[in-house]
Amino acid sequence: MRGFGTVEAAARFCCAFDELHNYLRPRRTMGEVVSLREQRQAFLQRLAALQIAIQAAS
Repeated sequence: MRGFGTVEAAARFCCAFDELHNYLRPRRTMGEVVSLREQRQAFLQRLAALQIAIQAAS
């Protein structure tokens, strides 16, 4: 279980990781090409919003 105390803890981590991964990944619609620079900017904006949300919840 690689450091997780229980199977339930591992399942919670996997669920949260999937949600976070989907939130941070670059979006493409209708075959649109998104440059690497635009992908980085979008990632940094989403990461900053996530950090603000985490700070507000603390």
